[in-house]
Amino acid sequence: MRLADVPERKSALRSRIRESRKKITPELKGRRDSKLSERTVALISALPHSRVAAFVPMPSEPGGDFFLPAVACACKELWLPVCYPKGQLRWGQYTGPESLRPGKFGILEPITPTADSAALSALDAVFVPALAIDEAGFRLGQGAGYYDRAMADFSGLLVAVVYAHEVLPVGEVPTQQHDIKCSAIITDEGTIWVGE
Repeated sequence: MRLADVPERKSALRSRIRESRKKITPELKGRRDSKLSERTVALISALPHSRVAAFVPMPSEPGGDFFLPAVACACKELWLPVCYPKGQLRWGQYTGPESLRPGKFGILEPITPTADSAALSALDAVFVPALAIDEAGFRLGQGAGYYDRAMADFSGLLVAVVYAHEVLPVGEVPTQQHDIKCSAIITDEGTIWVGE
């Protein structure tokens, strides 16, 4: 594969996954989201301090309405992303539903003071959304690069959140040098530790 082909392959895979997600019935999505959230809570409870960063899922994303309340109840400290200009993410502490407002993309974001991504080094784990991920841990995001930039220097436990059928064989997710690699994957069917 030529490097010039990677953006087109990423775009095609994004389209395929988005179409696949549209075909999931609300009932099936609810069951998957509930299971995925339960598995996320189990992982958080095994962490030393239960201090994490996560995200507020968009309606089509894994976790749905179950994810944020489950994660918030399971951890002692929760940070959520806030989109800033020039594709930058900052992080605000979640203190309850009243601490959120719609942000740049209509996604709920904290209204609390924010910190840059360096602050994440003090956390046990960071959970990130993905459209797909391969078994080597390379994730495919929405395409704007927010998480690739924000997590570039993060060396802690980075966990992708996807549905089980979105975990692909090694090499099936086209990658570029800037793409981040996750150390674990949470799905509705279980937790996958990359490299094990």
